[in-house]
Amino acid sequence: MHAVEPLLALPVVLALHPFGLVGHAPWALTMAPFVLFAMMEQPAVLARLRRGRLGRWPSLGAVLHLLVVGWIVYVLGWGPVLPLAFALVATQHIRISGAWMWRPMAAWTALCMVIGQAGIALDLVFSYLSPVASQIAGLLGLMLTVFFIRVLGHSAEGREQAEAEARRNAAHFQELVQDSTDVVAVLGADGLPTYLSPAIVNVTGYPPEVYHNSYREHIHDDDSAAIEQALRKVAGQPGEQVEVQLRVRHADGGWRWLEATMRNLTSNPAVEGIVVTYRDITTRRALQEQLAYEARHDHLTGLINRAAFLGGLFDAPLHRDGDHGPAVLFIDLDGFKQINDTYGHRYGDALLVAVAGLLRRCVPSTALVGRLGGDEFAVLLCSVASAGQAVAVADRILTEMKTPVVVDDTELQARASIGIAVTGPGLNDPAELLHHADLAMYGAKTCRGRQVRVYDAERATGTTVVARGREVTAWSEKGAHQ
Repeated sequence: MHAVEPLLALPVVLALHPFGLVGHAPWALTMAPFVLFAMMEQPAVLARLRRGRLGRWPSLGAVLHLLVVGWIVYVLGWGPVLPLAFALVATQHIRISGAWMWRPMAAWTALCMVIGQAGIALDLVFSYLSPVASQIAGLLGLMLTVFFIRVLGHSAEGREQAEAEARRNAAHFQELVQDSTDVVAVLGADGLPTYLSPAIVNVTGYPPEVYHNSYREHIHDDDSAAIEQALRKVAGQPGEQVEVQLRVRHADGGWRWLEATMRNLTSNPAVEGIVVTYRDITTRRALQEQLAYEARHDHLTGLINRAAFLGGLFDAPLHRDGDHGPAVLFIDLDGFKQINDTYGHRYGDALLVAVAGLLRRCVPSTALVGRLGGDEFAVLLCSVASAGQAVAVADRILTEMKTPVVVDDTELQARASIGIAVTGPGLNDPAELLHHADLAMYGAKTCRGRQVRVYDAERATGTTVVARGREVTAWSEKGAHQ
């Protein structure tokens, strides 16, 4: 109701009053409740009257509204047939104060109508209906009005319960996503987020507003194509679910690895979008990479270990591509046990680390360098034109070893025997190539003064290879056992 509505009824009442159709009360007594009702509808007056509510009792404004309405309908002489006026007032106050108001409003409505009907019965209130008709109409009107207010109140209670449940669910969801380490996002048809949970701040350091206009600039360039492909796939089929890993820029300038699970819920009217759950897996990725690294590398020297070297050897093509093919250098340190026995294992470990660095410096960038175990190392040269090129690499290694390794002011001299095996016709087993290099290394150890030997399967002994001006005797399995 509004203040203007009671005033609009005044011209009608004024027009009918001279004809005696709106009661027999004096003009002033008939007009007064309309003016009073209009005054009570003013916002400032309503606010002041509503402050009077104590506990579960209705406000003073609600009671006065009902009393004024009762005055209006009964002073007009039509009280028994105008109970709708009470229902309208009750509806207004239930809407304003809540569903709890229907009970006191029904009780006060019944009280006002009972007073009005008693006034008619005692001939204190005028009615255009006969005494019997007035009481019957009043009783029926009372029952229907109270019933209407009750139905309205129960409907309001149901609505309020549903709204309260929705608020609880929303608050529960908000608490979950607020404290969750996972980020929940809802993407619209354009791929931009329509909702982004506050957890994004904990993951990326940026507030949700940063991503509302564009998110692509925050994704690593190497992952953009995979994300676009995943979005197209999940958007093409309702209910489709896709998982993808990506790197997202952090406010500190670094990158965070996220695992994203995308699900198409566009057909769900409660969502109408693609729901994406992001989980920070940076630590997990780092641990996985660390474990993978440790599984392939020697923990002391940082070179790949025996298993990884054999894997690389098996992946290398053994056949010669024209005049080029792979070669293996098998390197074994000489006198390493004496260094451990004399100075201790800490000195021996330092020497192994120094040799590992030396090998990295002396071989081509395409070569594979590994520690096979103990004081044994191996180098895979992916492509050499002849055994002489492999001997040249071995010669560089031995030359570098002439520089002493200093550990705690103690000079240690690294020495090594190197066996070389070059792929050739009929050699199809990578392990056999490493075995040939091992045999050649054994031959180098057993012959004093010669630190490099090249394996030759067709000659027993005596094959000479010239590399960088020095002659190196070839060594075969037969020669190794002579």
